[in-house]
Amino acid sequence: MNTKPQTVRRTLRQYFSELGLLLDNPLSGFEVYQQRWGDVVPLPIPGLRAFQITHPEQVGVVLKIPHRDQMATKSLKDLLGEGLLTNQEDDWHWRRRIIAKPLGPKAITAFVDDMFRLTESWFARLNPEGREVDVTPELMGLAFDILIHTVFGANIKIDKDSILSLLEQYMREFTLDNTGWRRWLPPFIVTPGRRQRRRAIAGMQDLIRTAIAQRRAAPESDDLLYRLMTARDEEGNSLNDEQLRDELLTMILAGYDTVALMIGYSLWLLARHPAIQQQVHEELKAIIADGPINAETLARLPLLNTVLDESLRLFPPAYIIGREADKDLDLNGFQIKRGDQLLVPLWVVHRDPRWWQAPDAFRPERWLNGETAHLPANAFFPFGGGPRLCVGGHFAKLEGAIILATILRHSRVSDVNDDQLNLLASVTLRPVDGIRLRFHNHSPA
Repeated sequence: MNTKPQTVRRTLRQYFSELGLLLDNPLSGFEVYQQRWGDVVPLPIPGLRAFQITHPEQVGVVLKIPHRDQMATKSLKDLLGEGLLTNQEDDWHWRRRIIAKPLGPKAITAFVDDMFRLTESWFARLNPEGREVDVTPELMGLAFDILIHTVFGANIKIDKDSILSLLEQYMREFTLDNTGWRRWLPPFIVTPGRRQRRRAIAGMQDLIRTAIAQRRAAPESDDLLYRLMTARDEEGNSLNDEQLRDELLTMILAGYDTVALMIGYSLWLLARHPAIQQQVHEELKAIIADGPINAETLARLPLLNTVLDESLRLFPPAYIIGREADKDLDLNGFQIKRGDQLLVPLWVVHRDPRWWQAPDAFRPERWLNGETAHLPANAFFPFGGGPRLCVGGHFAKLEGAIILATILRHSRVSDVNDDQLNLLASVTLRPVDGIRLRFHNHSPA
């Protein structure tokens, strides 16, 4: 593919055709734009200067921009307030320093035993052997339980079902507000769906405020909320209740379905590649057998960990990253103005044949045989990059490895049909019809 800038002169028919594609099937739209126009493409969005960026060199420039985009991320601000995901303010760097330490690679190993215990209990309750199961809602429930337990610990009684229900309502209405006809309605027009979105926001914020108040009155412990409440900067400053609320809602929104989707896509890919799945079983048998799963044993499972990486490459839950240009830029010959919206579709970059051999194939071995040793920087970035690199990336990978290892040492999974996944590009990349798999007993002995 030619990386030199092309002159993008759409006919009126092309403009509306490409706009329709973006609204109807964004993933296909991203691919068409790159194939037709190149690596920096003005997007056909009425009234908005927006560009799609797909070359790793320019991707690196975009990821270094500190400002979030207006199109997707900032529209979550009604729920997340000034949390790390949506914050554009001067205190963003300060907040990140406060939050990063409790979520660092060494700090989160303290949660491994609880993650393992909760996953084992979940699998025993699910008891899927010999059954066909839609793993998507089941994994969503598990990842949400782990998140709530990790964040709030055992001292706080929080209504998990209510939070999850409200969050799902919010995400449904967010999708309709940003992909359907409601996208073109002025903000002051309140549809029933927008009213439902506001009620969901108010309900979640009330539940989190109550939880914070309860946690301040509870004894000291090692849950994540306590760590955040007691974290201090060099001058002794800490997060207040409003800041805690925004960061907790950000963790909840970004921290459960991404993990569940990563595991669901990994299982689906393994079900369609039984030889690779058998190799993972053999690795688990050799390293873990029926013993406990912990940080030490997880580090000795290279194939299982590369299955997660390959799943994140092919089906990145955070399938697009956006920034707003904070100054005028030259990107590969295109003059970007301050305030322009810059969108980076991981879906395209992660499948680009210039960087990946057999880009559409599930090949975890590519991460072990030296094939990816010379990847360009920013050809693979499932947790973003630059100053806005996801602070919870290590947490997500650790949790994902525990869940996948626990499932696969008990069961073998097979696909129930040969259909491809029907994907919805919403807040995250979700399977519209779920992921249906059949479970078969697989003893580690």
